[in-house]
Amino acid sequence: MTTSEKTPLLPYPQTPASVKAWIREQGTSQSALAKQYGFDRRTLADLLRGKLKGQRDEAYTVAVLFGLRKPPRAKP
Repeated sequence: MTTSEKTPLLPYPQTPASVKAWIREQGTSQSALAKQYGFDRRTLADLLRGKLKGQRDEAYTVAVLFGLRKPPRAKP
């Protein structure tokens, strides 16, 4: 199952700070989450530091997964 097929882990909208707090509360790491969901650890790190906006490709998919971006609407 690819990242794009996953249900978002956190509801939209989230902030980078709230995602970081959630990761700490879960007792896991960004690297462990990246490995579990099949994306590059740097993508999540860059999203949480504000280097990426999550508008395209893997960054968008990861942003949706963590509630940083609104999920796409289902086609009727």
